Amino acid sequence: MHDPLALMIALMAAHGCLALFSVALVERLLPILPSSLLFVSLGVGAASGHWPLATAAKLSVAGSLIGGLALYGAGRNVDMRLLCALAARVAAPFGLGRERVEQIAARLRSGGRCFTFLAQHWPTARVIAPAISGAVQVRLGVFLPALLAGVVLWNCSLIFAGYAAARLGGGNSSLAALLAVSTLLAAQLAWFAWRRRPRRRLPPR
Repeated sequence: MHDPLALMIALMAAHGCLALFSVALVERLLPILPSSLLFVSLGVGAASGHWPLATAAKLSVAGSLIGGLALYGAGRNVDMRLLCALAARVAAPFGLGRERVEQIAARLRSGGRCFTFLAQHWPTARVIAPAISGAVQVRLGVFLPALLAGVVLWNCSLIFAGYAAARLGGGNSSLAALLAVSTLLAAQLAWFAWRRRPRRRLPPR
């Protein structure tokens, strides 16, 4: 029985370390494969001896960081008034007018560090978040450290999870990836549920 993930890892290994950087960069710009599956596969490849674990982590972070900066730069060149007008038109059916959209943009600008960091841990949001940060004019000095921290945590967590799962998965790369992704997805959902839990209010003294 063919192991499709093993074939993908072998293809990357045939192109050397440049492939690790390239797939991380392309994933930011053209998210064809889910980042969770991609980075887990880098960890599985490291466990199989195709490349060192530290090399996979460093090159994936470099690729993701440069891709994120490219999207941020593209967002900086967007006319903010045009963006708000377009967003207001799209959001109009949901009761969000131009003024409300501008308030949201201002809130993102003031909370750019938190938004940028947290968005790196959600597969869809992490792709568009750098462009949004650029469009609402989040300062580079605020954006870059948050992007770096988010990318390091997301990429390395997935790579190390793939590495650990491959050690336990008996050599089946696809099974190891499924185990790692399922575990991390469950952790994400648990965290989200914890954040959304109803909070008890203390009675007034």
